[in-house]
Amino acid sequence: MPGVPSGRGCDGCRKQKKKCDQIKPTCSRCRRLQLTCIGSGERRFKFHQQMVILGSTRPKTVQRPVTTVSEIPRSPSSSVTTTAASAFVSVLEVTDLRFDLTYFGTFLRDIPSRLGSNSALDASVKAVTIAHRSIHTRRQSWELYDAYVDALKTLRICLNEHDKSQTPNTLCAIYLIMICQGWIGQRDDQFMGHGEAVTHLLNEAAFEDWRGTFEKEMLLALCVVLIAESFDNPRIRLDTLLWTLTMAYGPPRPNENISLYKLAKIPTYLRDPLTHFLEMKTLYRDILIDLPKLHSAQTRLAALPGKFHAQAQALYGTIAALTVILNAALRAFDPYDVALGEDAAMFHRDILLLAEEANPYRPLAAGYMPLCLVSLWGASTDAVDRVVVEQLLADYQTDFEDARWTDMARWLKGRLNRIRRIAAMVVQQRALGGCYEPVDADGADLGEAVGGGRQCCVM
Repeated sequence: MPGVPSGRGCDGCRKQKKKCDQIKPTCSRCRRLQLTCIGSGERRFKFHQQMVILGSTRPKTVQRPVTTVSEIPRSPSSSVTTTAASAFVSVLEVTDLRFDLTYFGTFLRDIPSRLGSNSALDASVKAVTIAHRSIHTRRQSWELYDAYVDALKTLRICLNEHDKSQTPNTLCAIYLIMICQGWIGQRDDQFMGHGEAVTHLLNEAAFEDWRGTFEKEMLLALCVVLIAESFDNPRIRLDTLLWTLTMAYGPPRPNENISLYKLAKIPTYLRDPLTHFLEMKTLYRDILIDLPKLHSAQTRLAALPGKFHAQAQALYGTIAALTVILNAALRAFDPYDVALGEDAAMFHRDILLLAEEANPYRPLAAGYMPLCLVSLWGASTDAVDRVVVEQLLADYQTDFEDARWTDMARWLKGRLNRIRRIAAMVVQQRALGGCYEPVDADGADLGEAVGGGRQCCVM
């Protein structure tokens, strides 16, 4: 069984079919990705079974399954972790913006080095890796659903263990599960949100001393997701939480007009618009100071299509969507305000144009756009405008066919119609010389379903 020399590349590079520079003890690729490097620069031998055939002067080689020196069985946990890390690294190395996972946060690049220390993170990474593949193929397999269910089960176990529940890795696992859920969720799924679990854990994280870049970027990403979920889930209250996090991980700048802490108050304003009317007006004016700067930035970058342009679009589009909702709420109390009407028309034009310009970045790098269109549809009172927005929303719906964008748009329309009814009743009471008693925060007296938000399948 003579050995035939093989390559000297490490295991990770060989599995991913990448060129290895064979530096010892760790190759450059593994060092950059913070992976365990095995076999770099070591000569391997492929062994062939030989037998001598009578009457022949040369031995005949019979091919057998290839075995390499570096493939000596290792511990299962190490092998599984290495495989999971390699698969996830392959996803992170995708440079096509349409499928770039780092759109959800550059801190995701640090995840491979954290694998093997938290079972919930390991399971969620596996689920996201398989789900990412389904975006390309547009087919969802039983393997994907098995991995997702396993990630949920593993997460519940981790949350019951105090030493693991309040760690950055567990929070990151929930974030990955939320991403996965957004890709594979079904329209009739009533257990889509994880915001309540994240809110609970972030309340604990506010008292931790997490100073690393990974932790700070992850907390920022989770707060953005929570703001979005809090619109239709009254059980998520962010005012105190975000203020505590803001003070713990970086006080706001003195002249900061747009901040997460301020934006997180919008859902509260919409639940009780009378009590917070003046605050709504103040926030709206503050946003209008900085929003033109964001618009100019994304317009300048349009000449250089790429990741920076997509990020600038996402920032402007997200803030504009929230501003559209504020504008509609304020117009309910003063429908004849010319400035508010002109702002509404401007936002309508800008978001429709943005939807067209974001097309090359679909589906992932334009993932914010359906939320922009949802806000535009829910805030619009013109039937013709709604038809145009519906067509664009239907087009974006094809990226993730089971997403609930239409349901969200109808919910937002109902919320804003409720505010319009409140405003009309206020005007009527004032005309009669009486005073109007504010409705409760959930709007139960106006027939709005209480507690209709998505339930957390973790909690």
